[in-house]
Amino acid sequence: MFDTDKSVVKPEYFSEVAEVADFYEPLCKHYDSHRRFIPIVKVVDSYNQALSQRRVNAVRDVLINQFGIAADRLTAIGYGESRPRATNDTAEGRQLNRRVVALIKERRSN
Repeated sequence: MFDTDKSVVKPEYFSEVAEVADFYEPLCKHYDSHRRFIPIVKVVDSYNQALSQRRVNAVRDVLINQFGIAADRLTAIGYGESRPRATNDTAEGRQLNRRVVALIKERRSN
């Protein structure tokens, strides 16, 4: 979760980013040894487009700089207002929409 109009990952959420990294790293080792699929982390956010992109980039940077995930295995996509989780008609709904979601998918290696 982010503060209004902010793209800084708050220290209290580093443990949640760490969970993504902890889940992801063993997958990389497994798939690297089999050379079949490369797991990628897709980080997505929804709010306004420019702020959305800054937020997902901030989480991506934490995964790279704090947890050592290879940059070429991370994709950061800000969806802006196109994929809200909740209504923007209430303060609670707007807060729920100020979030980043990490998706781990398989991608065939070349």
